[in-house]
Amino acid sequence: MRILADTYLQVMRNAVASRLSAQGAPVDALLLNGIDEVMARQAGGPVSIDAMRQDLRLLLDAVTARAPGVLASHTLEVTALTEPGFQPSDPAIYFRRALALLASIADALGEPGLLDSSGLDLIRSFAEWEEKVLRSKKKVHDASGVAAPDGFSTDVIRRLLATELPHEPDIKISHFSEIMGGMSKRSFRLTIETESRGTEHFIVKKADDRPGVELDCMAIRNEFSALKAVHKAGILAPEPLWMGRDIAGAGGDFYIMRQSPGSCSTTILNANSPISSDVLLQIAEQMARLHTVALADFGEFPDEIARGVRGLTTAQAVAWRLEEWRRIWRKFEALPSPLENYLFSWLKANIPANSAPPSLIHGDLTPHNCLWEDNRLTAVLDWECAHFGDPAEDMAYAKPLIEQRMDWDVFTAHYEAHGGPKVSPRAIAYYSCYLNIRSVILSNVLVAQAHGEDLRPLIVDTDFCGLFADTCMSGIRKFEALEHE
Repeated sequence: MRILADTYLQVMRNAVASRLSAQGAPVDALLLNGIDEVMARQAGGPVSIDAMRQDLRLLLDAVTARAPGVLASHTLEVTALTEPGFQPSDPAIYFRRALALLASIADALGEPGLLDSSGLDLIRSFAEWEEKVLRSKKKVHDASGVAAPDGFSTDVIRRLLATELPHEPDIKISHFSEIMGGMSKRSFRLTIETESRGTEHFIVKKADDRPGVELDCMAIRNEFSALKAVHKAGILAPEPLWMGRDIAGAGGDFYIMRQSPGSCSTTILNANSPISSDVLLQIAEQMARLHTVALADFGEFPDEIARGVRGLTTAQAVAWRLEEWRRIWRKFEALPSPLENYLFSWLKANIPANSAPPSLIHGDLTPHNCLWEDNRLTAVLDWECAHFGDPAEDMAYAKPLIEQRMDWDVFTAHYEAHGGPKVSPRAIAYYSCYLNIRSVILSNVLVAQAHGEDLRPLIVDTDFCGLFADTCMSGIRKFEALEHE
């Protein structure tokens, strides 16, 4: 709970404005005006309650001077409206009660609509104040603060395809739509039709023009290169095809990969949806296969990921990566968090011993990042968290989502039977904290930068910040409880 209510309204207003601006229908303008009014009230407008209270005191002083007996029957309401204790959440509540009081005073001065000259002078001040409030609109948004669309469109896609498919003069893009979800990158479905290749279906993955983190495969160029190496090594990963870098109008680099068959029945928000045990055991097989491929066998793996861990043990690689994360963390624009300071310190002091060479870790290998058809696993998606480290990392991250659906010992035995190393419960506890510290940090960064029309920080603030923090601290408590076992 770090994002202020005003920011919630601002982001929602900007998101609505962006979606309605292209339509321009009268109802859209009315809707946007309504949102602006709610925001104005939330921010203390049309005018603040304190300002209205001050004006009302002056008006009532004038009444006392001109007609002292009129206020005698309104003592309680005068006290409520002029003392600081009455502070409703909506300034409209105060305004309506103040108007009701002034209307009662006006009624006492003469027949409504038939006031004589003595009453008119006094009531004029009431009328001028009412006009002042009704016409005072506090500006609560600035059009320059609305995040402008980054321009990513089929025109940008065509520029890349024209380069990569020069012998296809008539490329028709028959479908292009965004896939909702994802916190650090955007994804799109793309269908093209050509004379020689026919109809083909792809997925486009795009980075922001100013990516927040460039460590490991979070840099989209590294993700593309790593995906090529993993796919070539026979892991069930989508086939990456073309990388678009520095293309005019794109608003960030992107790549196109072939769409894998299958679908996914689960997301991070409905993580306990049913999945067959056959698919879950195939996930264990892919995890074991990934963890047993030597770095040299990946071919041309991106050096930005591999160079820091060459020649290191697994424990040393974990320490190296923790320091890289700590260095980046210190540069982030984020809200104060003693928790993050504690987590880094604890993780550095408690790295599990492991003298084996580091393995390639997916970093997010859970059912919601997999596709399957019937009972056959078809793809492991989202490789942006891939890095070299301890196989226990992937096991720790998957464990809460696997054991909701099947016996964890059965999953672990299947993983080990297909070559995966034995992983201790204490290592699982440590890496449940280690892997989730990135989520703790990045969620803080995201909510600190909430602006424009991006709605993602709002759900991160309400649904995920506490979850990530609890996962890390629970891992620490579990680790410490297992110390003497």
